[in-house]
Amino acid sequence: MPIENRRPTGRHFIYLLLLGSIMACQNAEPLETANAVISDDGSRVEYSGVGGETALETLKDLTDVDVRVTSLGEFVTGVAGRSAAGGHQFWMFLVNDQTVRVGAGDYIAKPGDRITWVLKTHTPTPKPKDNVAEQQKDAAQ
Repeated sequence: MPIENRRPTGRHFIYLLLLGSIMACQNAEPLETANAVISDDGSRVEYSGVGGETALETLKDLTDVDVRVTSLGEFVTGVAGRSAAGGHQFWMFLVNDQTVRVGAGDYIAKPGDRITWVLKTHTPTPKPKDNVAEQQKDAAQ
């Protein structure tokens, strides 16, 4: 039978489908994904930032997050089942091991950013002595 008179078969369709899939995969943009690494005691969480997404959005996508809504935005009170205890602990986030001047809900990650959340303990600084008599009393002891 001459080639001009051949009708496409199911096999031809499969070859074309496979060829199209291979071509599409070669042109596809790589997907940016993030996985959280949580310390054994739960006091540290690290992940790669997703470009164009806030640090808080990505954290919420990766694990359970508890927040308290304030006039300044969302304040993280718990991450991955580990809550900050009372008024003396808090969750702090770092970008590439550096503090940032905006909250996690406002920080837009860039590709390659490393986001770290650390449960910190606040140790209050002692108040300075107001009067000389108290200072002298403490010095005598």
